Amino acid sequence: MSLQVTMDNNRKFIEALKFLSQTSRILNQPLQLGDLISIILEESIKLSEADLVCLILLDKKDNPENIYLMTAGSKRKLKFEQDEISLDHAGDYDAAVATPIDRDDRFNIFFRKHIDRDYKCRLRIPIFFRNRWSGYIDHYADDCSKFEVHNLIDFLKALTDSFAIALDNAELAELAFKKTLENKLLIETSLILSNKLEQDEVLNAIADSLKRLVDYDGLIIYLLREDHNLKPIFWRGYEDSVGADHLLNGSTEGLVGWTARTGQGAVVDDVSKDDRYVQARQKTRSEMVVPIKLKDRVIGVFNIESDQPGTYHEHDLDLLMTFAAKSAIAIERSSLYRELLLKKQLDQEVDIARSIQKTFLPRTDPEIKGFDVSGLNRSSRQVGGDYYDFIDIEEGQTGVVIADVAGKGVPAALIMASFRASLIAEIRNNYAIRAIMKKVNKLMTESLDKGNFVTAVYGVLDSRNRILTYSNAGHNPPLLFRQSGEVQELTYGGLAFGIKDDVRYSEQPLHLDPGDSLVLFTDGVTEAQNDRGEDFDNSRLIETFRKNEHKSAHEIVEAITSEVLKFKAEDFILDDLTLMVLKST
Repeated sequence: MSLQVTMDNNRKFIEALKFLSQTSRILNQPLQLGDLISIILEESIKLSEADLVCLILLDKKDNPENIYLMTAGSKRKLKFEQDEISLDHAGDYDAAVATPIDRDDRFNIFFRKHIDRDYKCRLRIPIFFRNRWSGYIDHYADDCSKFEVHNLIDFLKALTDSFAIALDNAELAELAFKKTLENKLLIETSLILSNKLEQDEVLNAIADSLKRLVDYDGLIIYLLREDHNLKPIFWRGYEDSVGADHLLNGSTEGLVGWTARTGQGAVVDDVSKDDRYVQARQKTRSEMVVPIKLKDRVIGVFNIESDQPGTYHEHDLDLLMTFAAKSAIAIERSSLYRELLLKKQLDQEVDIARSIQKTFLPRTDPEIKGFDVSGLNRSSRQVGGDYYDFIDIEEGQTGVVIADVAGKGVPAALIMASFRASLIAEIRNNYAIRAIMKKVNKLMTESLDKGNFVTAVYGVLDSRNRILTYSNAGHNPPLLFRQSGEVQELTYGGLAFGIKDDVRYSEQPLHLDPGDSLVLFTDGVTEAQNDRGEDFDNSRLIETFRKNEHKSAHEIVEAITSEVLKFKAEDFILDDLTLMVLKST
C-alpha cells in the first residue's frame, strides 16, 4: 500500500471520528422522535454515501411498526399493508454485513412498489434497544464498492448505537411528556365530570375526554343491569341501524361480557383472531375493553374499537383503567340523579292523576229519598283509574256507576275521564241502559289502544218504585244483600269496554225492599293481599258487611276500608280502593 493511500485512509478515519463526535453531541440533545429520525437518516447517508437509507422500527412482537426512507435528501414515512414485509428472527441479524441482493428480494419488491427503484447491495446494521433487537438501518447502493471502505461498518455501528441511546432518551422524554399531558387531561376530566349531573351530559363529556386520551373510531359504554346483562347507554362511531343485537339489547357475550364477568381489561391487536369478539362494526380491526368499577364492584364496561390493527398497547390499557375509575363516580351519580328525576316525575304524574280523579268524583254523598247511600275512593301510591258517581237524571231517578281502568297513572286517569264524558253524554240522550252501554263501548273501542279496557257497572235507581236496573261490563259483580240473608251477585251485562267493537249488553231490574243493601266495589278491595299471599276476596267482604250491616252506609264504607287496610301486607302496594253502599231504608 502506498504512502498516499495510507494518508488518505488516516484522513478519512479522522474525519469519520470527528463526524461521529459531532453527531453524538447532536443526538445527546433533547430531541423529539421525528427530529431524531431525520438526523439519523441524514447522518447515515453522509457517512455511508449510500443511495438510500431505510430505518425500520419494530414493535414488541418483532413486526414492522414504522418504516422510514431517505433518498436524495428527502425523507418519507411509508405506510405498509399487514404482512407486506415479513422479517426473519433477530438472531439472523446479530452481525452487520454487506450483501448483494437481487430484484426478487422482498425489500426490492417493496421499494419498487413505493419509489420505483431497485438496488444491488445492502448493508444492514441491527439496532439493539434496551437489550432487545428493535429494528435495523439498511443502506442500499447500486455500487457495492461503496460499502468496502475500511472501518465503515464499525463507524455505522457506532452511529447506530448513538441513535439507540438517543432513541431511548427521546422515548423517555416523550413518555414523560405524555404522562404529564395525560395527568392534566385526567384532572380536567374529573373537574368537568364533577360539574355535570344529567346523564347525557356526563356521557358526552366522557366520550370527548376519552377521545383526547385514547383515540378511537367506535365507543360503547355499557352498564350492568340487575339481571347481569349489559345495557348500552351510549355509543359513537356506529351506524344508526346497528347490525349486532347485543349492542341494542344488552349481552353477556364477547369481550365485553368477558370483561364484565372477570373484572379484567383486555387489548386485542387483531379482532379476527380472537374468538371472544362479537362484530358490531365491519371496519373494526383492534379493540380494547376495560371494566367500569365502583369500589371493586363492576358497574359497566368501556369498549373502544379502532379501524387499524394493533392500535392499543398496555400503556393505553392502564390509562383507560384509570379513566374508567374516574368516570365510574360520575356515571353512578348521573344514574342516581336520573332515578331521582324519574321519581320526581312519577310523583308529579301521580299528583296530576289524583287531581284529575278529584274533578269527577262526588264531593259529598247525595240525598236520595228512601235510601242511605255513600261512596269512597282511596287513591293508592300508584294512582289508577277508579271512578264512582251518583248522576242526577231526572226527579226520582239517579244514575249509579262504578268503573276501573286497566292501568295506572295519568294515562289511566285520562282514559277514565274520557269514559265518564262518553257515559254522561249518552245518559243525557235518555237511551235505555243496554243502548248506553253499547254506544259507550263503541266509543271506547275506537279510542283505546290495544290492551287497554274499562270495566264498569252502570245502573239507574228509581227511588219512587225502589227499582234498580243495571248492566255489568266485565266488572267485579256487586253484592246485593237481601233482608232475608240471601247474597246475590249482579253479573248481567257483557264484556268490558274497549275489548270488542260490537257487543250486545243485557240489563236486569231488581226490586230493593226495605232492609236490602247493595255494595259496589273495585278490585282494590277484594284483591288486597296479606303476608301469606291470600286475597281479601268476597268472603271477607261479606263477613265485614254482616258485622256492620246495622250501621249507616257511610259507616259501612269506613268499616270495610278499615278491614282491608288492616288485612293487607305492609309491602303490598294497594290498588285504588273504591266502594259504594246503597241501603234501602
